[in-house]
Amino acid sequence: MTTEAVADPLEGVAHVPGVPKPDPVIIADGVLRHFGGLIAVDVEHLEIQRGVITALIGPNGAGKTTFFNLLTGFDHAQAGTRVYNGRELDRRYEIPQWDQAKSTVIGLLGSLIGFMLGAFILARADDQSDPSLTYLVTGFVVAVGVFLYVRNKPGGPQSLAVYGTSTALGTALGTLFAVLVSPTSNWFSTTMAVGWLIGGGLGIGFWRWATGPLPSYEIAQLGMVRTFQLTKVLARLTVLNNMRLGAQNQRGERFLSALFQTWKTQEKEITAKADVLLDRFLLSKMRDEFAGTLSGGQRKLLEMAGVLMTDPEVVMLDEPMAGVNPALTQSLLEHVIELPADGTTVVFVEHNMDVVREISDWVVMMAEGRIIAEGPPSVIGQDQRVIDAYLGAHHDETLEELDKTELAEEVDQDLDEQEEMAEEVEDE
Repeated sequence: MTTEAVADPLEGVAHVPGVPKPDPVIIADGVLRHFGGLIAVDVEHLEIQRGVITALIGPNGAGKTTFFNLLTGFDHAQAGTRVYNGRELDRRYEIPQWDQAKSTVIGLLGSLIGFMLGAFILARADDQSDPSLTYLVTGFVVAVGVFLYVRNKPGGPQSLAVYGTSTALGTALGTLFAVLVSPTSNWFSTTMAVGWLIGGGLGIGFWRWATGPLPSYEIAQLGMVRTFQLTKVLARLTVLNNMRLGAQNQRGERFLSALFQTWKTQEKEITAKADVLLDRFLLSKMRDEFAGTLSGGQRKLLEMAGVLMTDPEVVMLDEPMAGVNPALTQSLLEHVIELPADGTTVVFVEHNMDVVREISDWVVMMAEGRIIAEGPPSVIGQDQRVIDAYLGAHHDETLEELDKTELAEEVDQDLDEQEEMAEEVEDE
């Protein structure tokens, strides 16, 4: 457990799933991830308190690692929002959302301008051309707009507005380019058409990029860094070079700085920081050895030390004790316990309940993708829902004691719930 001063923020917090925290650093709301008809994660609401150690527990297949992947950007949810330090991770930029009526009107007007100029382009290209070609192209563009509208519910009007304004802007740019380049040439109309198509495509692409979720590396740069169940060290690099890779904003990664070698002073600072961490994690003797020569436990230590090279605010550890020699387990535990003292929030997945009770301030229980319980370790260990999730609802009864009718009703109820969830997924 962390110190009493650090644990104080959680005093008085109710022991119920989704309970608000005094100072949450991470907020997940309505996060849904399914694979076909299988719902892997369905988190209605979860807040992670800043500056404490939170354990995420649950039986195999509960969705813990998938939820980690969603929070850190290694996977994307079909629905829901993730907020880190007050910033929404599902949008690169905070672009104001128009109401549906305004979006639809703007989209229709912009598309209409684009359609009219498109028809003009085709008519000007060949005065004798069959007008059905104009109708065909216009119908195709309308079909694309309708597709975007329907495909992106409830954001359809916004997509239609973007499509309409982008095609209009692209047409205007194409016209300007055509006037400047070839005002009397037969290529005038072709230039306009190309500008129309490119403008529309770039507009839609830019919008999807600007309003899309942040990738994992940008989330890591913000300060939320994770480790993996299987260690991700570069075996053919030395331990020291593995550590150096974790440093942020290295000048040597930019072309001009690398060309004029302005990075040498910074590299000395990075190396000194790496040496301090290697000494802290008892890896100084392996400093110049290849990472591939380390044992499984030493690789776990190296991975955690590498995470600290990024100066993270939130460290997310996925089963940090898995496969670690018992002789190194205590060393790992001590390092995890020390992190909140440096202002670092820790979230970790773990199956070893002794470890959970020893180092965690708060425990979140997942089962079948949902959060079913929250609270301090002493409370969670006695929660009947947690016991049932791990051992089964009838783990303390013999076969003779079971009410077969009641058991059959429970099975039918579970099947009905699974069918309803599958239907909801198909509807979405």
